Amino acid sequence: MAERENRTEISSYKRTIKLPPAIGDWTTYRPPKVLAKKVKSGLYGFDRLSQSDLKTALRVHYRFAEQLFKSFKIDLGLGIEFYSISAEQNVYANFLRAVSGPMAYGKVRISEVHEPVILIFDINLANSLINHALGCQDLEILNRPFTEAEVTVLNTAMTEYLKKYSSAFNDVFPPPVFSLIEAAQLAEINPLGSASTFVSFTMDIMVNDNLPGKVIIGYPAKTLKVFVDKYNSRQKLRPINPGRLPATLLNKLKVPVTAILGETVVNSADLHQLEKGDVIQLDTTINSPALVKLNQLVTLLGQPGVQKNRIAARIVGIEEDQELELAPPEINVPEEISPAEEKEEIKVEKEVEEPDLAQRALETEDQEDLADELEKEEDFGQELGDELEDEELEDEDFGEELEEEEKEEE
Repeated sequence: MAERENRTEISSYKRTIKLPPAIGDWTTYRPPKVLAKKVKSGLYGFDRLSQSDLKTALRVHYRFAEQLFKSFKIDLGLGIEFYSISAEQNVYANFLRAVSGPMAYGKVRISEVHEPVILIFDINLANSLINHALGCQDLEILNRPFTEAEVTVLNTAMTEYLKKYSSAFNDVFPPPVFSLIEAAQLAEINPLGSASTFVSFTMDIMVNDNLPGKVIIGYPAKTLKVFVDKYNSRQKLRPINPGRLPATLLNKLKVPVTAILGETVVNSADLHQLEKGDVIQLDTTINSPALVKLNQLVTLLGQPGVQKNRIAARIVGIEEDQELELAPPEINVPEEISPAEEKEEIKVEKEVEEPDLAQRALETEDQEDLADELEKEEDFGQELGDELEDEELEDEDFGEELEEEEKEEE
């Protein structure tokens, strides 16, 4: 048993991020060299987090600490200097021995998690939060326990600010609830086994003119591993932020655009009976705009139409929830004519027909004259033909007379 306890003692892991207030002049900063020999953790401790998971959790808590302390400055008027944040993975017994001094112990209750998360404040920092939440200033160092009203103020304020805690984890769990507990021993808040793996994140800050204090968030390793796994899986599904891409690459991207005129639901029985020429009625009206989606992420409002023999959509709205009524498309329908207008059109048609009849009469007279002339020309042609036939006959008789005279001379 002693050998196993020694193995857990040497397998702790700690990583720290130092910020400018802790470094001072960064141009002369030289990180201290670690002279101790690094010891690799063995196969024991199946509930431990890997170094990559611890680095991810440290980045998440650093982002949460920045947002939290920034809100304290803006909302409560606290003067805060953020020095450093560190992540440490060790056994629960060592964590309990490391926490000392006057502290305000609290539980962060998450609805989906059975074991609560521990949130610890330095007593002076908790007193400053209560005073500034009530609009007061720090008068003296607190040397007494909190009253019931002070506990209520701190619980309400921290429950509101812990919404940033869930958003730092990409909302993988609902916003938690904070409750301050006056416990004689820290082990009463989260009773774990002394050899259980425990991960803590310690933030060193200075509030107003007080001495530097600490804010500690502690987890059982199993609970934190669930949060980190959900956070990593959601990060993979997170879409790429195009604003971080260079303009040269951004201009070459092609974004698919889809226009939806409407949707409806069809029964399976009607679906099997569909034929060519059937009309399916959509849920949109003729005055409602079409939905134009950019890469299924951004939805715009458009008006359908035709441009260069292709179906097109003109953007008429930016927000999807915006209520717009568009004018319906123009349809070529024959206009209704009143009876008075019909009578006027009939009169005009009659007036137009009369000169047409006179022209037709003149045309018929001209045609009759032409026909008479043609008949006269035909009669004259016949007379000429008869005269030519008579002359041919006379020529033939003259030839016969010459033959008879020649015979008589012989």
